[in-house]
Amino acid sequence: MIRSESEMRQLTKKILANAETEIVEYKEAKRKFGLDDLGKYFSALSNEANLRSAECGWLFFGITDNRQVCGTSYRQEQGPHSAGLQKLKHEISQKTNGGMTFEEIYEYQLDGHRVVAFQIPAGTFATPTTWQGVPWSRENESLVQMPKFKLEAIYGQSRPDWSRQIAYEAGLSDLDDEAVDFAYRKFVDKFAETQPAIASLSRDDLLGKMGLTIHGRVTNSALVLLGKPESVVFLGGIEPRITWTLYSSRGDTVAYEHFEPPFILQVDKVLGKIRNEKYRFFDKDTTLFPTEARRYTPEVIRELLHNAIAHQDYRLSGKINVLEYEEKLVFKNEGSFIPGSIEQAIQSGYKPPYYRNPSSRTQ
Repeated sequence: MIRSESEMRQLTKKILANAETEIVEYKEAKRKFGLDDLGKYFSALSNEANLRSAECGWLFFGITDNRQVCGTSYRQEQGPHSAGLQKLKHEISQKTNGGMTFEEIYEYQLDGHRVVAFQIPAGTFATPTTWQGVPWSRENESLVQMPKFKLEAIYGQSRPDWSRQIAYEAGLSDLDDEAVDFAYRKFVDKFAETQPAIASLSRDDLLGKMGLTIHGRVTNSALVLLGKPESVVFLGGIEPRITWTLYSSRGDTVAYEHFEPPFILQVDKVLGKIRNEKYRFFDKDTTLFPTEARRYTPEVIRELLHNAIAHQDYRLSGKINVLEYEEKLVFKNEGSFIPGSIEQAIQSGYKPPYYRNPSSRTQ
């Protein structure tokens, strides 16, 4: 929220009057302040705000450590606002993860002195804010690379599981009978050999064992996977949808089709839209009979589509897209990667600290 100069003066005086806090830093910065040091403070204050569930952190230039207003000429230019200050947003975003940068930079007069205030957003969920790949934090008056216990605190953060939340207005009658029967058969087939008692459970009991109902109440994941198409009305404006689109060699849209819940019955229908022609090739020199195979392995398509369904961030109200080009298939879903970067995730032994929708996994 952009504040006026008078609002910023009042806010600054209020912050100065409060006890010492790890989400506020004061620097004289009379004329210069290195970009690298500024980036480290951005990382540290963002992380401290995250750990303390604060909306943001603050870095003030023109105020001493003992909270005396001294003024600063840092990037001061002619006119009411310094363009050089606003360029900092881009400069900082180039070296932080996710392109994070200041929410706002304020330039105003306080007690007759120029003060610059940097509003720093709290770090994103379960992901430390880094500067040039390194997470920083505050330790009393010191700026240090984030210690292990703070990193573990951030990586161990948990949020409400949207897929497990109960859709209170929905009932079992809002689930599609065919989809429920299909889920029942698949679940029994998978576990009946090791858990014979499963085959004797009723459909309703098995829905609870699968985590799709809680004490007989329907969850969001149950509506996505098993719900009748019209049952999405109980998801509070969220409309789950899978869209298959076929493109020509020129990139033009040739055909498309939408698939609504119940998603458990739509996977094979999406697979049926994909052109998965057979082809022949010779893999041995000792025979004149070629080996026959399909262009795409159905199991791989199933895996990708199930992952897209399970890890979609449905709160963003976006679609799951299956894009078919002449030379490739592309699967897209909404939400950021969990957590951090793809490079991190593909490292040997990597285990994600959390799943967005753990109870809606379909494999």
